[in-house]
Amino acid sequence: MPLPSHVAQLDSVPLIAFDELEPLLVHPPAGTALRAWMKASEVGRRMDHFDWLVHVARPVRGCSTFVGDLASAFLMSYESTLQVLKEQWKASRSGAPSLPKSDTWLASLPEYDLTCRGLRTLRHVQAHVGVVPVVVPHGRPHHSRFAAGTDPGLVPAWGWSPIAVTDFAALTQPPPLSQLELPQWNTRLAETPVTQLMREGIERLVRILHAAEQLLRTH
Repeated sequence: MPLPSHVAQLDSVPLIAFDELEPLLVHPPAGTALRAWMKASEVGRRMDHFDWLVHVARPVRGCSTFVGDLASAFLMSYESTLQVLKEQWKASRSGAPSLPKSDTWLASLPEYDLTCRGLRTLRHVQAHVGVVPVVVPHGRPHHSRFAAGTDPGLVPAWGWSPIAVTDFAALTQPPPLSQLELPQWNTRLAETPVTQLMREGIERLVRILHAAEQLLRTH
């Protein structure tokens, strides 16, 4: 449907039939009883939403608030996935005391690395302190999943701004990252596009859920 003439339009952009889009990274196992897989699928969709928007709306100005909102939605779903896993893990422990606490188990995994904990910390800052802006730090191009044909898919490389030390200090609960790790994570934020961090974060999340599935099945 056309918009009223007084509504500013960025461009004419093709809308994907997202219901028909094949998942890229998240493929829940058949017959899984792990509820967190449903949230993980949502995380994968959030990445697709973000990638689609920056692919079709390439001018940096015009949709920056929309870009930021989709990045925030990804972080919210990412954290929610781990919280759903934690709740189901807690319920499983009530009948299997030999299970370690979820936080202890999670911290022991190699997948729970700087990227995974950094994304969680971004969400904590946004939820409890303020918005972490999404900007185009150097104007460099980045590739989109949705590029095809003669389109090289070089889109603006949106990146999360580094976390301010004052915002980190304002967190009332200890975040997943330590204060000593913050400079290293901020360097990654400054150098790595949002879509790449999303992909890496999902890859780690999927491995965490597979590991949880295997462990919970034995208890």
